[in-house]
Amino acid sequence: MVGTIATIRFPGPGPYATKVFINNASGYAATTTSALTVDDTIRSTLDVRNVIAVAQDVYAKNSANGDAMEFLGSCTAVGSGTAITFNDGTGLRFAVVDNQELYVSDPSFMAQGLAEVSGYTAAGGATDLVTTCWSPRNELCYTFMGRT
Repeated sequence: MVGTIATIRFPGPGPYATKVFINNASGYAATTTSALTVDDTIRSTLDVRNVIAVAQDVYAKNSANGDAMEFLGSCTAVGSGTAITFNDGTGLRFAVVDNQELYVSDPSFMAQGLAEVSGYTAAGGATDLVTTCWSPRNELCYTFMGRT
């Protein structure tokens, strides 16, 4: 028997807000390669490991460029539930400030984390199904199903 566990919808196209925010009163300078402390100022329960993955491209609004959405860097490590690193030889492409939100261009990992919070488990291996589609409202949809 197949049962739908979760359907996650994202308005298209991205980048997509992650609800992950920089958590450092002095922010971080451009070219920073050490781990950045992050948090979820809305729920205070976010684990960045459920939202951003290693090798994922991350974006932010660049205040030095009129708050234009720009590529911040590629994630090279997610060390804990509240730490993310951009140490690809360049580090951060521009400075970020406290409470600045991070965005991703591919929300699939974020959708997986949200589905797991909703009860879906990837432990079923080959019997689990994930489908993607564009809705009539131009939304990117991920539907997670598990066989029981």
